[in-house]
Amino acid sequence: MCGRFLLESEVEDLVARYNADYSMENYKSGEIFPSENPLTVIKADDKIKLMPMRWGLPINDSKRLVINARVETVDKKPMFKSSFLKRRCIIPANAFFEWKTVNSKKVKHRISKDSENIFSMGAIYDDNGFVILTMDSTEDMKSIHNRMPLILTREEENIWLDTTTDFYRLKSLISGSRFIDFRIKPATQEKEYTLFDYL
Repeated sequence: MCGRFLLESEVEDLVARYNADYSMENYKSGEIFPSENPLTVIKADDKIKLMPMRWGLPINDSKRLVINARVETVDKKPMFKSSFLKRRCIIPANAFFEWKTVNSKKVKHRISKDSENIFSMGAIYDDNGFVILTMDSTEDMKSIHNRMPLILTREEENIWLDTTTDFYRLKSLISGSRFIDFRIKPATQEKEYTLFDYL
């Protein structure tokens, strides 16, 4: 799954990376948690746009959120099928996080790409928010977790955002295995400051 990710790039860099319009709306940056509103990339009115959107879709009007959808079933589940066909978006990220059990302790790991500072995670959305698609992990990710986000190549980004892309092209895009040059390392543990640190 993907339960936490990082987006700390400046908005100007995101505008340049995706050749996108941005309308100066407030958004969450840094480490992103479910229910927060990071920037997403969508295509609307034939334009690529950066816009904030809530991460997670509510379950039966409750406070619980679905934050991921599996590529294997996203086209079949009623909650996701319509969005998969017509409301796809990209979630820009600098890294995502997973936890690995080491000596009975869960250790947070930061996973980024060697070749790109900003990469694109495939997602779908509706009026309530977005979910990130997940797939089987690549070989080097399996030691951390058996699932990982669907990461799109630059060539796949336009196909993913294009609302006219047909069903079979989409299924082919999300079904193939991938080689991704991940950089995996334990996340730096930040010091927790107290009042006495400032006296």
